[in-house]
Amino acid sequence: MNGLRHIFAVPVVLSGLLLPATAGAAPCVGDQFAQGFPGASGVVTKVADVPSSRFPGFWQEGFVGGLAYIMFANGEVSISEPGDTADWSISLFCDAAEKTCVREQIGTPPALADRVAVQMELCFTDPAAATAPSLEEAEPEPEPEPVPEPEPEPDCGIETLPESDPTSMLQRLLILAGADPGPVDGLWGRKTRQASIDVIGERAQDMSVEDLVLAVDASLCKG
Repeated sequence: MNGLRHIFAVPVVLSGLLLPATAGAAPCVGDQFAQGFPGASGVVTKVADVPSSRFPGFWQEGFVGGLAYIMFANGEVSISEPGDTADWSISLFCDAAEKTCVREQIGTPPALADRVAVQMELCFTDPAAATAPSLEEAEPEPEPEPVPEPEPEPDCGIETLPESDPTSMLQRLLILAGADPGPVDGLWGRKTRQASIDVIGERAQDMSVEDLVLAVDASLCKG
């Protein structure tokens, strides 16, 4: 399409020549391309001196949001940056009768160019639906709030005590539970037994030291 722009660079005075744009309804710019494309500025309508099937009579040039466009009566459209050094372009080949458009692009067009192309397609395939493309870029989606890591459970019971023999471990656990097992000496005695009952209940009398360690630890860490 850039080549077409060069070929028709010289303006031609509209002579009133009436040529059908394409089979089907007139595009959104009218059958003589005299109406500006919705939202366009600097619109110029031109006509070929000698229309042909490749370069049918009318075409329109203009700008949408700073992007240049050329649309021809045969359904061909070119969208690019102004000038001849654009590093991207979008070309459309629309069939109004079939209500279809084929899109080709070079490079990476901006989001606005895509929105313009969508409305250009509608201009030929569903003229009443064509509107001025939005010139505002969509707000970026806010990044989701980071999910805080759950705080680790604080150490309790056995996890807070140094390794030791079962009876010494039990005595230390009983102290953590608020009981008085006597000195931590690793010896099973009356005070250790009574402290175990105070924490665990009467069932402590029938439990081994190892089971008491687990039971007292569970009572300390149950919350």
